[in-house]
Amino acid sequence: MIERALPPIGAGLPPGVAGAAGGAVAGVAGGAGTGVGTAAGAGTDPGAEVAHGGVALGGGASGEAVEPARAPAGPGGAGAGALTHFDSQGRAVMVDVSGKPETARTATARARVSMRAETLRLVRDGTAAKGDVLGTARLAGIMAAKRTAELIPLCHPLPISAVELALEAVEDSGGCGVEVAATVRTTGRTGVEMEALTAASVAALTVYDMLKAVDRGMRVDGLRVVHKDGGKSGAFRQD
Repeated sequence: MIERALPPIGAGLPPGVAGAAGGAVAGVAGGAGTGVGTAAGAGTDPGAEVAHGGVALGGGASGEAVEPARAPAGPGGAGAGALTHFDSQGRAVMVDVSGKPETARTATARARVSMRAETLRLVRDGTAAKGDVLGTARLAGIMAAKRTAELIPLCHPLPISAVELALEAVEDSGGCGVEVAATVRTTGRTGVEMEALTAASVAALTVYDMLKAVDRGMRVDGLRVVHKDGGKSGAFRQD
């Protein structure tokens, strides 16, 4: 067998370029990561290199490509609590639910519109200038639930089975206001929490719109999911 010595890295190149090429290859082969991110290692597929913290991480000594960085997992470990609306490159995606079974799902969301006592009196007496405050807000919430996928970019359009809006004028330890509860049901491959939240929030905003002429200091507070059921994650409940 005839053996020939290979020329040194960077042979025949200008001094500055030869030094960069040698440093990049040494960093890849030795695992020390000493090559700068802009220097291409000799014989390394540029597509396999990942810039990380200013250091070029190309193929290892065996020529294997380094796996691209993945989105961090949640506190429960890999896959547990991970953000499902991001792919391994951190890009926003719509979750593929085609492999999930269709199950009965429900969700309830609540919100509150806080206001002055005299404003609440207009609601109860039905004397607001714009008309029936609670009836109009109820219809607005139902309409909003049906259009959630048009408002929230990564929501799936769902065949909603039912939307129920309950609005109540209340005076309690929290003051005066209108309590809003929206419940949405479907049979599908993903939940209806966003539909319930959208319905409750739009109903509350409609209450504000109907009454803002007499009370611009109203506040929309406490928007949250209080109950959901169905799907792999099962039931959830809070106050």
